Amino acid sequence: MTRTRRTLVAAALALLAVALPGCQSNNDDGRLVGKWKVVKPVGRSPQKGSEEFWEFKPDGTFTLTVSAAGREEVVHGTYRLGWGDAVYIDYLDGSERYAGKALCRDLAVNGDSVTLTAPGGARGSLRRVE
Repeated sequence: MTRTRRTLVAAALALLAVALPGCQSNNDDGRLVGKWKVVKPVGRSPQKGSEEFWEFKPDGTFTLTVSAAGREEVVHGTYRLGWGDAVYIDYLDGSERYAGKALCRDLAVNGDSVTLTAPGGARGSLRRVE
């Protein structure tokens, strides 16, 4: 390998070493862990008398609880953090609406609030309750 080529490879590796820390998850310091109430559902208006809560646990699991019209549905799943604000959610159980589905959403945590952005651009928000 020529000296010029070695210099280029070293420069590329140095640039990569500097760039990679900026490609980490913005949520990997535990900011997402906790219980969150859905203030505005993604892509729809809140239904009167309904409540939705997400609880993200440190072990990479979550529980989604939806209460409406005197009924409650509890869905379990796993999540993993992607680059930037991306969070990958895999539903493990629940109704046909959820079971076996996976999605990626951008979840931007700002203190006690979260802004969610779905792949199509629809937005929603959460507020920390615990």
